[in-house]
Amino acid sequence: MGIAPPSPSISSPKSLRPLDSIICSLMETEILAALKELSSNWPDWWLAAHLADLLHHAGCPDLILKQDGKADGKNKREGTKVDLREYLLVDYGNSLFERGR
Repeated sequence: MGIAPPSPSISSPKSLRPLDSIICSLMETEILAALKELSSNWPDWWLAAHLADLLHHAGCPDLILKQDGKADGKNKREGTKVDLREYLLVDYGNSLFERGR
């Protein structure tokens, strides 16, 4: 006896609220999708920045992006690399700075 696959209505991105989509992405280890959802649907950068920082310290390799936006955890390819953790932390810091003005 196995576990039944989720129904299409549950796994369909159109039927999910943003928080549900984030949780599903995290459970499916789709880290980049979860961080993208957090960045675009959450009212501030706090959660995305802290989640990226926790994942970095846990050894998650998916936080380095190539210029084309694809994950490059090995960081051995040529081209521009973007550290998603650093980007989110800087944006979070900038948002705190702007609120303080």
